[in-house]
Amino acid sequence: MTYDIDTTGGGVFGGYVQFRCAVAPSQLSSQDCSGGAFVGNWYLEDGVQELRYWFRHNSTKVGGLEPTIRVAVTGNQIGGSATFPAIPANTWTEIVVSIDPQDPAWDSNWGSLAPNAVQILKNVGRLQPGIWIDPNDPVYIEAGVIFDIDDVSILGTTSLPAVVDLRGQLHPRHDGSPSAVAGLNDEVKVMVYGSSTSAGDPVDLNTDDIDPSTVRIGQLGGAYLPGSAIFNLDRDSDGQDDARFSSLKRETGGSCDAFWMEPTDVAFRAELTTGEIVAGLDTSIISNCDARCH
Repeated sequence: MTYDIDTTGGGVFGGYVQFRCAVAPSQLSSQDCSGGAFVGNWYLEDGVQELRYWFRHNSTKVGGLEPTIRVAVTGNQIGGSATFPAIPANTWTEIVVSIDPQDPAWDSNWGSLAPNAVQILKNVGRLQPGIWIDPNDPVYIEAGVIFDIDDVSILGTTSLPAVVDLRGQLHPRHDGSPSAVAGLNDEVKVMVYGSSTSAGDPVDLNTDDIDPSTVRIGQLGGAYLPGSAIFNLDRDSDGQDDARFSSLKRETGGSCDAFWMEPTDVAFRAELTTGEIVAGLDTSIISNCDARCH
């Protein structure tokens, strides 16, 4: 497609979408790009691990252009953007981003005042490739730039559902920030329960196979706290090994700044040494913004 670059208005925090699909009641239903092939719950159900596409432009901008892609929820109200190093003109370049909130390509704010990567990645409705130009740079204008994309794809593996359980209360104010109570930075502890089809469970899940380094917890997919893994538990006394993992509150997301920022669930996702993904969501958590002593 052909696009006129004009950064006078600053874009959307520096982002400029060149490729977009309608697919909304007020827009053209005929513009159902890719027939819904990318719609779904990438994070908890579909096992998506990477988003890839090839990108090319013929801009004369010095230093090239920085590709970006916005992954938006159904309805397009919110979306998270990943931005990549600049690429030169007239060169096909493959863009690859992990479906992992810890990948530094992702905007850490996830397009919202209340950052929530899981909210977006579990309800993907559309992809919007484009470019990013720093709004602090001098205004740049160039007409008739040709942009090409090809081979847009998502890749992944089998996703196994898991029953997960937040161990204890979640205190959004204990996030290690200067405003946190006494500067606390709580561990967010999640139990993952093993399962077996021979015992009537829907899947076979050996929690001993969970790779701790891949553990992601909470709205922002907080990274595993080294040394916090405890294996070979049997918390529910069903004869299957359970395991517990932790992340730090400042990394898992959620705050007490407003009621709509306070977490209402805790997500868990990790990879198994056998190659699959395991993922689950605890929706019955107890969160407490006012816990002072415990």
